Amino acid sequence: MTARITKINRIRGYRSFRDFAWPPNLEPFARFNLIYGWNGSGKTALSDLFRNLETRQPVDPVDGDVQFEVGGTTVSGSDIPSVTLPQVRVFNRNSVDRTVFEVPARQLPPVLYLGEDSVEKQKRVLAHRESRARKQEEATTWKKTRDKAQADFEKFCTDQARDLRVLLLTSGGGGPYRNYQAPAFKVAASQLLQSIPDSFPLADDVRRRRNLSSPVRHPGVRITEVASPFPLAG
Repeated sequence: MTARITKINRIRGYRSFRDFAWPPNLEPFARFNLIYGWNGSGKTALSDLFRNLETRQPVDPVDGDVQFEVGGTTVSGSDIPSVTLPQVRVFNRNSVDRTVFEVPARQLPPVLYLGEDSVEKQKRVLAHRESRARKQEEATTWKKTRDKAQADFEKFCTDQARDLRVLLLTSGGGGPYRNYQAPAFKVAASQLLQSIPDSFPLADDVRRRRNLSSPVRHPGVRITEVASPFPLAG
């Protein structure tokens, strides 16, 4: 079940709202809600805030500080594009201007044809919006994973650089290693990684003793002859 909008926790400095906070004794939004007031009391401003939810457009902090409560979760107006929200439809005076007259020219907009094709397109639009919301959630999860991996990597480099610095100094390494830090460790590790070949060939004499007709390559291992007090079989 899609979470619903239950409150507008606060509205500060947004149009006619100087410092609104949801009163403790005010019930949360229900299925049907009636909002009324004098002209200029903020009804259109409220509907435009819901319009931001409909279009997934953030509320610019320059315009004011707005905070919604959606399904028990606090959603800042600036975070609207990056969170999952219920479907919202707004019809107010600005909606009339957008759909019937274009402001400021007051000219008729292009004619819209409604029918089965439009219904199918609307369904596709809704499906794309849901897909976009899922992708945004996945992107947020991957970003957290990436940030954690980056933090772990930085900690590893810092710890290794510190251990090497202590080891070199205690073994008489001298002054150059007193300032050995993680960036120098990263450079040295990268150079070492690039200098390691993919594989090492057996020496010719070792290959002949093993009766091999062609070179045998062992990835990442150099095989050399080892002296043994025991006679070789065969």
